[in-house]
Amino acid sequence: MEIISAVPTNIITGALGAGKTTFIKALLKTKPKHERWAVLVNEFGEVGIDGAILHSCASKDSSDKQTIFIREIPGGCMCCASGLPMQIALNQLLAIAKPHRLLVEPTGLGHPKEVVEVFSSEHYRDVISLKSTFCLSDARKLKDVRWREHPTFKEQFEVADYIIATKIDRYEEADMGYLKEYLKTNSIGDTEILTAEHGKIMQNTTALLSQASHHSLNKKMRPLAKSHPKQHAFEDNESNEPATDVNAVFKQNKSDGFVSLGWIWPSRYCFNHDSLIRTLTEIDAIRIKALMITNQGIFTINNQGDEWRIYEYDEAMDSRLELIVKDEALISQLKTAIDSLVSIQSV
Repeated sequence: MEIISAVPTNIITGALGAGKTTFIKALLKTKPKHERWAVLVNEFGEVGIDGAILHSCASKDSSDKQTIFIREIPGGCMCCASGLPMQIALNQLLAIAKPHRLLVEPTGLGHPKEVVEVFSSEHYRDVISLKSTFCLSDARKLKDVRWREHPTFKEQFEVADYIIATKIDRYEEADMGYLKEYLKTNSIGDTEILTAEHGKIMQNTTALLSQASHHSLNKKMRPLAKSHPKQHAFEDNESNEPATDVNAVFKQNKSDGFVSLGWIWPSRYCFNHDSLIRTLTEIDAIRIKALMITNQGIFTINNQGDEWRIYEYDEAMDSRLELIVKDEALISQLKTAIDSLVSIQSV
């Protein structure tokens, strides 16, 4: 197997719920059959739901060799902790996959300027060839001051070579205007805007992915922060591995005013579908993501605001749920609600 030097690499940023995983799944479907692609996923939560979902995209060629490889960095921003967790995960992924292309999905609560700086640094010059960087945005969120003024979300727009307005099938007439006005106000109005529906864009993806990022061309980038206000806790583990404990695994993470609560249940747990959905819809959360084994089948659950997307799924090694909230006072209440549901429904 040949070794690909200076692997073409695309960074895909975006706020919570912008549709990064859906976009990556759509990109993976465009992969040339003879190529190997790798995906490095960084989630704010600790239980690795996005990685578990993306693993369903892993494919093999006609000779039964794997052609899509997934590696996760759970629990924070990939550039924190001196970059060690990211370096370990990246080195392992490149060594195993020897990919023709690398897609990087930082957490929506990460520090995008520093992620870009890491991948365009001297250290990775012989390993990574930074290509187009994308910022995905649900333009409707810009009506909310919490999203408009959050410094991390501003940075995501600033580092992008292309901005992709996602979920356009749900926009009202004025929503694209909010996005254009926001970009112009923040001096980002020259960045090209593309649109996506269900993760798919109309443009030639091969051409877009292959263009060199303006960061790799050493154009001036806005000043980087010298350090993060907080460090994230990391564990060097594979969060997409199936749960093996008799009882559920619970993990919690906190940063930048957000708290993630995550559960993993072994496959022997089978949830009552209707009770699960009813409980989740009563929770006041910024984001809800889940991959759940129920008495009506396996389902992925994705919630942002008033929008719910629930789809049947083919297989799951275990059940996983993640809640992202702003109010720490809700933690005890939420744990009680979920634990009560589990104690009733486990089999």
